Amino acid sequence: MHNRLFRTIVLVAMAAALGGVLVAVAGADDSAPLPGMSAPELLARMGDHSRAPAAISGDISWTNDLFGQAAIATGDVGMAAQSPLIASGSGRLWAQEGKVRFESQGQGGDQVLVANAEAGTVWTYDFAGDTAHLYRLEGDGGSSSATGADGDGTGPQAQDSPSPEAPTPERVAGFLQSAARFMNVDVTGQTVVAGREAYVLTMTLAATDTALGKVETAIDGRTFVPLRLDVVAKGYATSTLSFRFDRVSYEPVSDAVFVFTPPEGAKVQRDTIDLKGESQKADKAGAQEASGASRADAMEQVKKLARTALLTRAEAARLVDFPLAWARDYAARDFRWAYVFDKGAPVDALGAPVFDMAKVFGGLGGGGAASDAAGASGASSGDAAGGSSPTTGPMAVQLYGEGFGSIALAQTKTTAEIRDQLKQLPEVADSIDLGGVQAKAVVTPLGSVVVWERDGVTSIAAGMVPRADIVAFVASVR
Repeated sequence: MHNRLFRTIVLVAMAAALGGVLVAVAGADDSAPLPGMSAPELLARMGDHSRAPAAISGDISWTNDLFGQAAIATGDVGMAAQSPLIASGSGRLWAQEGKVRFESQGQGGDQVLVANAEAGTVWTYDFAGDTAHLYRLEGDGGSSSATGADGDGTGPQAQDSPSPEAPTPERVAGFLQSAARFMNVDVTGQTVVAGREAYVLTMTLAATDTALGKVETAIDGRTFVPLRLDVVAKGYATSTLSFRFDRVSYEPVSDAVFVFTPPEGAKVQRDTIDLKGESQKADKAGAQEASGASRADAMEQVKKLARTALLTRAEAARLVDFPLAWARDYAARDFRWAYVFDKGAPVDALGAPVFDMAKVFGGLGGGGAASDAAGASGASSGDAAGGSSPTTGPMAVQLYGEGFGSIALAQTKTTAEIRDQLKQLPEVADSIDLGGVQAKAVVTPLGSVVVWERDGVTSIAAGMVPRADIVAFVASVR
């Protein structure tokens, strides 16, 4: 059964394990002679997009042992057909000038994703269901006039964000750049991946309160593109998540590759994702300041705007329409700050929107993770049980601890739609007794997510922490 709340929980679990980025694999091959380079130099070269290849394509493979033999990895709850990256598999990737084509073959079934930022369209096709889905992006994130095979017709508001999200090298590089400040980073050798000489970058956690052990990646020694990535859970000898290029090319890609036409007889659905959002005025100011700037400058502008949305617990409590709970008598991680999202936008202490998440991240080239986060907080018209749009109110998010050892607590008033979805959640992997309230949990080697409903409020706690840590945390929330 198509269940948005369950999708949100799984995506939060993966986000908690990956920091919002899809990642991935492999062991070292033969060493290769490259000039010596320090870790800071390698990270800087990898982050210099002005020198990045204009195109990249190749054969890729990935493994995902995050959920083990749980039902969501085998497709028993209908997840795999929507998100083949949740299981292991292989495929092909093409990326060039704002266009991406991703074809996956895995345990969750075969799928195709074709995204065109300039046209403002995203096509997905599921072979098992013989169903194609066109998402047309409206607003600054894409043109609304796309026609033909890449974007014709209109439809109802989007039911979900496009899935799957392509694991592009740019996304992996962004993850590594963000994660580096929380880790000890060293260049630990050289290797060969997909026939390319590469540096091995190893990132180990300084923190002791996280389930993450280390991240190891191979960076192309000439183009500085990430070619493989291993994510290893603490106490494990092999990768929990992994990705690699088995063959890679930097030659130009034909535009025909990025044109998708549904197979004859396929069921075709069309939806519109409105990137304009509810806070056009606030977002317009941010977009104008970011226009013409580099991606790094634009992201810095978003960070400055986000800082104005940092709230104390008392400020957050005044902005929501339910009694705000928190981790009482909990000493393992200090409360840091809170956010409140209303109509998809983080708001300041006076309740004024700071910026629209979907529009800003869409304009910066963000994708599924940001859109799903916005959908979870009511930013878009998602599907509830029975197909109606959810009517969620404000959502409060509290952060405890920092870095990879942090725990996030999200809360919103329980609506009829949310309550129906809670009843439909499968017994995924674990159940926690919270004094008469049964919480459902997704427990993985890299972290956990727990969801429960109490006194008319739905809560979700997530973190890259051991099971014992998340259990102690949720037991203190009241």
